This record gives sequence, structure tokens and C-alpha cells, in this order.
Amino acid sequence: MIYNDKIYGKFKITEPVILELIKSLVIQRLKKINQYGYVGSYLPQAKTSRFEHSLGVFCLLRKYGTPIEEQISGLLHDVSHSVFSHCIDYVFKKKTANKQSHQDDIFNAYIRKTEIPKILKKYE
Repeated sequence: MIYNDKIYGKFKITEPVILELIKSLVIQRLKKINQYGYVGSYLPQAKTSRFEHSLGVFCLLRKYGTPIEEQISGLLHDVSHSVFSHCIDYVFKKKTANKQSHQDDIFNAYIRKTEIPKILKKYE
């Protein structure tokens, strides 16, 4: 697969684990989530999806030669985000001056309910 990141350029992705993760429902779902949360509705130029952002993080890590495990972590780091991003912290009243962490707080439990553990186990 050739992925053309709008910031980091073209990357050839051949690792079966990465390809399967990218095709997974949990990663594909990120295509429908705007990186900018609710602000994206008001800024026409804010068109980056969480999918593009997550693949961008993966590409940046790949560019700097990090181990495959770190690249996978970069790819998966936003899978637990809700549609309106950090707004959910206000809904659940978890927001403090420097902490907007709902997606981080639920990350492990969320990922365990997806196909990700099965995919990773397959490529151990």
C-alpha cells in the first residue's frame, strides 16, 4: 500500500500487521471524526480527520526509524476518541485546566472491545 500523507509525503506500507490494522473497523471509523472536534464545523479549512492524523503520526514515527511497536502505538493512539473529541470531557465534567483525558482514560478498555487485540496477537 502507498499512503500519501499531506505533510510527510509518500510511504510504502508492506507490513501485514499495519495493513490489517489500517483496514480494521476501529481505524476506519476515524475517517468520520474531524481532528478539530466541534470547531471543524465552523472552520471550512479544518478538514483533517482523526484517520489522517493517526496515519500521519505513524508516518512521522516511521520517518524517524522507530520500532514497529511504536509505529503501531502511534497509529492506534486516537482510536478511543469520540465524535466531538475533547468536548466529551466537558460533558462528563472531567475537564480541568490542564487535563482533557476522557479518551486516554477509556483507551485500554475501549481497545479490548475491538478487533485490535486479535490482530496484534496474530502477528506476535
